[in-house]
Amino acid sequence: MTLHLFWCISYADILNTLLVIFTAALAGIAYIQSRIFIRNNRMNFTYKVDENFENFLNDPNNLIAKNWLLNNDPLDINNRQHYNQLQQLFDKAETINALENRKGIDEQMFYDLLSYSIERFFIGGKTPTANDFITEERRRAREVGITNSDDIYIGVQTLYARIILRKSKAT
Repeated sequence: MTLHLFWCISYADILNTLLVIFTAALAGIAYIQSRIFIRNNRMNFTYKVDENFENFLNDPNNLIAKNWLLNNDPLDINNRQHYNQLQQLFDKAETINALENRKGIDEQMFYDLLSYSIERFFIGGKTPTANDFITEERRRAREVGITNSDDIYIGVQTLYARIILRKSKAT
């Protein structure tokens, strides 16, 4: 009787089963390809973010900010040009934090390409220190009535904390 049931399976049933199997396989392949595509796009975008950051630093108009970041050259935050360049530099880091938070950039590439620069914000010996600048920026915001001034450049501080945490886990 069991043998009889086996022979009762129609070719249409076999074809439908194969169609389901092939459809599932194609869906799996499409999923894998989409994940690869997303990862490649994220990596390309991360590279562009790094390139944009480097272009900012290498722009002769931003020499003051570059020297503050990389050489610990002092700058005067009461000097408008110095202040504006430092503000632009911090804005770049804040954007990087937002992109990294939302998985817009590849985490490993971010760490490999940009962590050194972000760490440089908080390395000692700078005048003003990163925290001094952030405190000043928040003070100025409160003076003009911005109520959420404590959030200003919190992303830069968070980004730095994540880099240090990741570094401590790696060692």
